[in-house]
Amino acid sequence: MVKTKTLTILLITVFLIQCFPLSALAAQSTFDGVDLQKSGFTLITKQYLAEKNATAYYLKHTKSGASIFYLDDGKEEKTFSIGFRTPPENNKGANHILEHSLMCGSEKYPSKNLTTYLRSTSVATMINASTADDSTCYAFKTSNKTDFYNLADVYINAALSPSVLTDENIFKQQGIRREYSEGKAVYNGVVYNELRLNDLQGSESTINFVASKMYTNLYGNTVPAFSSGGTVDAITGLTYSDVLSVYKKYYTPANSIICISGNQDIGKTLSLLNSYLKDYSNKAPDIKWNYSAIKPQNPIQSYNVIDQTKTVDIGFLYSGSPVIETKAAFAREALMAIVQKRLSENYPDIYNVGGYTGGIFNLAIIISNVTADKKNEVISDFESILTSLKLDGIGKDELNAAIEQVENSKNNYRVTETSDLALDGFVYGSNPFMFLNQTADFQYLKDNPSYFKTILDRYFISNQYKSIVVSGHISKVADSNEIKVSASELAKIKAETEAFNAWAETPDSSETLAKLPVLSIDEFRQDHLGPKSGQTEKLETSNGASCYATLDDSAETINFGMYFELPKSGENLQYATLMTQFLNYKLTSLGLNSVYCSLSPAENFFNKNDINPRFIIAASCDKMTIADTTRQVVGFLNRTDLFSAKELEEFLEQEDSNSKRLSSTPYYISCDMMYDSQSQADKFRTATVGSTGMGSIFYFNFIKQMLQTPSGCSACASRLNSIFADTVNRNGLIIGYYGNSAGYNTFKSIFDSFVANISGKVHSDYTDTIQPGYNSAVILSNKQDVSHIMQIGNIYKSGYQYSGKMEVLGNLLKAEYLRPVLRGKMGAYGASASFTNGTIIFSVAGISEIDKALEVFAGAGNYLRNLSMTQKELDSFIVSTVNQFDQYYNSDNYYFELKPLAGCTIDDWKKIRQDMLSTTVEDIKNYAGFIDAVIAQKSVFVVANDETAAKTKFPFECTVNSADFTVTPLVNKSSK
Repeated sequence: MVKTKTLTILLITVFLIQCFPLSALAAQSTFDGVDLQKSGFTLITKQYLAEKNATAYYLKHTKSGASIFYLDDGKEEKTFSIGFRTPPENNKGANHILEHSLMCGSEKYPSKNLTTYLRSTSVATMINASTADDSTCYAFKTSNKTDFYNLADVYINAALSPSVLTDENIFKQQGIRREYSEGKAVYNGVVYNELRLNDLQGSESTINFVASKMYTNLYGNTVPAFSSGGTVDAITGLTYSDVLSVYKKYYTPANSIICISGNQDIGKTLSLLNSYLKDYSNKAPDIKWNYSAIKPQNPIQSYNVIDQTKTVDIGFLYSGSPVIETKAAFAREALMAIVQKRLSENYPDIYNVGGYTGGIFNLAIIISNVTADKKNEVISDFESILTSLKLDGIGKDELNAAIEQVENSKNNYRVTETSDLALDGFVYGSNPFMFLNQTADFQYLKDNPSYFKTILDRYFISNQYKSIVVSGHISKVADSNEIKVSASELAKIKAETEAFNAWAETPDSSETLAKLPVLSIDEFRQDHLGPKSGQTEKLETSNGASCYATLDDSAETINFGMYFELPKSGENLQYATLMTQFLNYKLTSLGLNSVYCSLSPAENFFNKNDINPRFIIAASCDKMTIADTTRQVVGFLNRTDLFSAKELEEFLEQEDSNSKRLSSTPYYISCDMMYDSQSQADKFRTATVGSTGMGSIFYFNFIKQMLQTPSGCSACASRLNSIFADTVNRNGLIIGYYGNSAGYNTFKSIFDSFVANISGKVHSDYTDTIQPGYNSAVILSNKQDVSHIMQIGNIYKSGYQYSGKMEVLGNLLKAEYLRPVLRGKMGAYGASASFTNGTIIFSVAGISEIDKALEVFAGAGNYLRNLSMTQKELDSFIVSTVNQFDQYYNSDNYYFELKPLAGCTIDDWKKIRQDMLSTTVEDIKNYAGFIDAVIAQKSVFVVANDETAAKTKFPFECTVNSADFTVTPLVNKSSK
């Protein structure tokens, strides 16, 4: 997480506040009715956190020295995490491999498929682990009390007594191993393949290289320059003993913090923790954060730049500040946001890299795809902006906007989880409260603009510790996983591979499975679908519009949306997408950030070829601002001057730049091509917003065509105004509202007047058919030599009907078949089987053997035929599947308008849920023929490089160039 590509300013949410003296409450002997001394704990301090509206407690386990942070927020969702200080000692990735390995079995729960099992049988909303810059954390969230204590026991046992300490095969599986494959020795392993999958190096990108060089130039061979996740080159030098050494050094209770929150029996929780911690001594590793930068002899370094170089990437890194200097960290982020915004006017491809490895907050900018002859100009522009900020100052509006950007983004960033912030405080200051109050620092920055002059001078203008790296774009050196070894060594590796495969293929014994925690299916038989207690449904129709309201007087937030029928399809779909994206751009420019537009096929739930496309404008506000927000939306819809040629031309150029974001993530291109082969609803989404929701390859190709004729912007603007006027029509209009009754009355009175005055033109039924795309495709990317592979099957073409039992099938296939084979044995980063009401998708990422992966998919039918499982074992998968269904369809914000939009009633959902609950082992086995039928459709979509694609035997129908979205049909391929 140190030097990774990020599309927004990286935020380090760290704040220093005053806490009670650590001895202030140490004498307190009881806590929430619990005798702390008997429980083995001491209360160090507590604090009310106004932003969380909760009291937080900091405890220490008396004997082991483990830290406990408890947020008593009263929420039904209960959270648990255990984190350790783990500063990286090199780039080999030992911390990352331990993150993967610890949940692959433990002394008490010895299943090597433990994580997969838990994710498929628990009702937790999150089961995860993460490797941060200087820490490693294992966390989960669940609202089920039994599930919470089940998982807490698993997590603590796995963290303190993991099977990897005695079973090297887990290291080989999750980390890296030498493997015999087709007469050669190669590297394999989950983390190894993950690093290759996420490598941003290619003929058009050197992001990782630039970042690495900047850090090394500035920090040498010290912790701030290391990647905690590891690098592809360095991980090949990692050994099992290296990993064991890191574990023994850092994985002690005294070097850990356990964070818990939610409504729970705290006495029971502490008792569980004490049962594990009481046998450990209070001994922690000596970790100091005292690293400093070195002054490069030449701050500007060039690599791979020759006479033939056409484009380069340029990175700028100035030495950072200590993490605990929080005001400085936020001020530097705001300054960098200003610099980036100014640079983006001329250089749209800008990335951020940063982090706080070694206790130093670093933040850098990398400008990509710069014409080689302009590299000096870019460096000059960057330095000129800094000089301008010093000489001319920063305008009040510009500065406040930057501060607000940092503050708002911080609220949405992952590390704002209270447990993550508590972990950061523990890691860098031995105080979990250190970074939990965010208001003071931001208020200081707003009140003291002169402070930015100090930060600008100290960390930029007068800072001699800086590194500017220029790297030319060259053809990527083949990142082969092949190892050159002697014949005798190859024979040894072959024997090792056979032994590893035997281990990987051995299923968990019945004794092992019996030790795993389970939930009773009886807890989940009662559904709670439909309106919640205190909610009422109200349907009103006037002037041809139908308003579906869910009234909830306890709601603090109001959500409403208007679903206008989209007039036509065909080529207008691309214009409709342009209209929608431009309107969102316009809303943002007008400051209407709580209002957004989108497109939806509004398909029938039971027939995805039956669509009634809608243009949607929706908003969210609090109950005190419903009148103003409604008037703003109505005023926007009434405008007749939204599209101008000048603004449209600027927007088209911006959208063309955004297309590069799509080309950098070819997985989404693969999804676009895949869904283009399916139902009318899927093809509608692909033709419009695509898999990202921001536009598909077909939309962006349309944008490129528009830019080739800039004189046509006037005609295009006129056309968009016409489409918009035709779309804002009351005939067939559906309105959805969720919120309190008073807000509804206000909303309805304003909106009724608007509806009465707009067009009531009757549109013809939507009958146009969107033509199908290719049945298979390979997306060619020069950035990766490992693949993402998907095979999709249309349920109805297979002769079957969708059932809730299929959801259970997908959950079971993922956990019991695909992940153990593709991830556990073949080293894939991830593998899954997922169902919708119309399709099944098999997917795997992080391996290059496409044909072998397809063989595994094809083997799912035989796996089901030979399935040996008890109903009790299956019930665990049913519980998890039902819970996922409930989470999706039973949210607090129940939407009444889904009934007319999806053609699906509460009774339909109840039946699907009941189908899940009634699934038997025989039902699952009987789906073997169904799996064979969807595999036979041969609808395969892959991301790969040229070499991998060339050696693949599967007959793809076309290729797609991920750089420019060019689709090339392949001759002699099967036709649809």
